[in-house]
Amino acid sequence: MDMLERAGAAEILGVAGFALYAVAYAGISIGRITGDSPSFYALNGLAALAVLASLTMDFNLGSVMIQVFYLAVSLAGLWSRLRAGRPGATACAAPAPSYLSPP
Repeated sequence: MDMLERAGAAEILGVAGFALYAVAYAGISIGRITGDSPSFYALNGLAALAVLASLTMDFNLGSVMIQVFYLAVSLAGLWSRLRAGRPGATACAAPAPSYLSPP
């Protein structure tokens, strides 16, 4: 695989990561998903992985740091939400204040 083909693949991964971030944000904005749902954390984690993979071709330390942070938080949030969904498990986070809930 030559350099041009690899750069194309990296760009596609970066755009796919952006699309996943956009879907997660739009889903929250229109009420299709909630900020405490496993799907929100899964979308953000996959987005971070895609963007990280794209950064292997065109490295940028600041971007890598942001994506590693998002990936870590997404994995922790996903783990917490999946664990809380098991019978006998308790949620790790307190419920959101009522003023943050939709009317």
